[in-house]
Amino acid sequence: MASMVVSARELIPTVEDLAARMGEYPTEVLVATKKAAFAGRNMTVEQSRQYARALSTPLRDSGISREGVTASAERRKANYGESAS
Repeated sequence: MASMVVSARELIPTVEDLAARMGEYPTEVLVATKKAAFAGRNMTVEQSRQYARALSTPLRDSGISREGVTASAERRKANYGESAS
């Protein structure tokens, strides 16, 4: 699956931009995303959806989620700090 196609000339700057954007997310979110992606490869679509939902539930009830929602409502960049859990 691809979500973006760029020319060879744009590849490195695009990867650097995506990496910088990912680096702004809390570590807990990135860990859960990676777990869901890798584990989901060996699951049915429904199993993968349920697993990803189970991983994200604690995050939705955390300071991470509250800060993200608050920042969005206030139209500012979220400040997750070192770890928002």
